[in-house]
Amino acid sequence: MKKCMMKDNALGYGNIKMLGLVGIYIIALVLGILFRIYGGSAGILLSGMVFYVLPLTWTLIKMKTEKIPFQLWTAKVNKSTWYDSFFVAIFFIGISVAFILIEAMLFKEGQIEYVKVSWQKIIVLAALAPITEELICRGLILQSFVNKYPIKKAVWLSAIIFYVIHLNIFNILAIFVGLMFAVLMIRHCNIYMTMAIHFFWNLILQLKPLLINLLHNVSSNVCLYMLMVCFIMIIVGVIKSIQQYTFIVKEYCE
Repeated sequence: MKKCMMKDNALGYGNIKMLGLVGIYIIALVLGILFRIYGGSAGILLSGMVFYVLPLTWTLIKMKTEKIPFQLWTAKVNKSTWYDSFFVAIFFIGISVAFILIEAMLFKEGQIEYVKVSWQKIIVLAALAPITEELICRGLILQSFVNKYPIKKAVWLSAIIFYVIHLNIFNILAIFVGLMFAVLMIRHCNIYMTMAIHFFWNLILQLKPLLINLLHNVSSNVCLYMLMVCFIMIIVGVIKSIQQYTFIVKEYCE
């Protein structure tokens, strides 16, 4: 039985009420919608900022009042951390680029009108979202569940909550994403790694219009080769993630 750093943190996480977080998200959602409707050209930026900054602020205040140090989730990065993070990262790069490649191959230039790359969305979704979602889902919520439940249950519950806060019932991939990030966090207890992977994943998605335009100038054969590489990356990432999940469930204290 190996040592689980998150499991060893005997702090007052039971005092963190998830109902309070739900209330904050509802308020943030309502304010975000209002800013999106009435915010004019800055509506996207304002709505995104309030949706992510408000829950983040609430989380930081709770961490301070409950005396939960951020350092609990910033363990030293070693070779094993880089190794496991690499395979999680190639999964996200592979699946993101694969979807973009397929879309570029199916639709020729001009068939679909893409919204241009938005610097506002990059700030909100590539910068703010990873920080807020990781600190809340892989920090506060996962830590709370790990202290209350067995590792397996804690991982799945945090993944489901990660799926719910994305407000898209069709985005089932979010559950798998939540699982992979939770496993990586429990095994290595370094939230910077999950934030970094989350950032690059969201950035690729926000650069989609630019990437599709570039791919329209690439031959179909090259796109097919690139797609094959992406599929290999996805398969390898999934296999390694399953291995990591099995490892933490069997080896870490329950």
